[in-house]
Amino acid sequence: MLENDEHIDVKDIRPMFENYKKQNINFVETLFTKYMIINPKYKDLVDLLLKNREEIAHLNYNQALKCMSGMSMEKLKALKHPYPATKDKIDKFGYDPKQLNHILRINNFIKKYTDGKSYAECLIPDNRGWLIQIKKGLLPELEAKILATEMDANTRYIKDCNMKANDEINQKAIDVLDNVKYELLKRKFQEDIGEKIPMKYSFYDEYHNRIIILDKEKIKEQLKADEVAFEE
Repeated sequence: MLENDEHIDVKDIRPMFENYKKQNINFVETLFTKYMIINPKYKDLVDLLLKNREEIAHLNYNQALKCMSGMSMEKLKALKHPYPATKDKIDKFGYDPKQLNHILRINNFIKKYTDGKSYAECLIPDNRGWLIQIKKGLLPELEAKILATEMDANTRYIKDCNMKANDEINQKAIDVLDNVKYELLKRKFQEDIGEKIPMKYSFYDEYHNRIIILDKEKIKEQLKADEVAFEE
């Protein structure tokens, strides 16, 4: 947290890309922000991610719906729970208006998502002015509790009605994420190829449930060899 109360959350690209694959809105929406600072060394790779952000946002339709419904349930549980950070709001309103705002936004989001709207469109709520008032504590406690419960149930209903029989994985999105991750790591290793890195480096590929081991000597050989074709 900065002195002006802004938050900075630093993520390693490896788990971050796995989070994209899990389809959680909190992570996927970062691909759609208008505000970003990009290291020029990796701009071409970031541009490739952004070019394919709708593909990534629709990597796994069923998983996306589960995440939306799951997030709504979490917000409903937090609606009246006096967490240290929200106790003042609970004391004032009897509930946390921000949680109600989230529940309503998720409901609006899943309706647009299942109607085939682009992810960019889904991120913009239809009733923004009203939601701002909701976030400020517009509704009394009982009315807020009833509305939150109804909207959470509706989100779950929409999820259940639109789930496909089998998961449909967008392979193009996976290929983009894997290729960009490979190229980013390769460039970084190329910069640090001296003794600063160990002879062998490993990381866990959560999506494929496997451990990837990179051998420094083999990396050197690869860097000297012809570049592997890197397709968009």
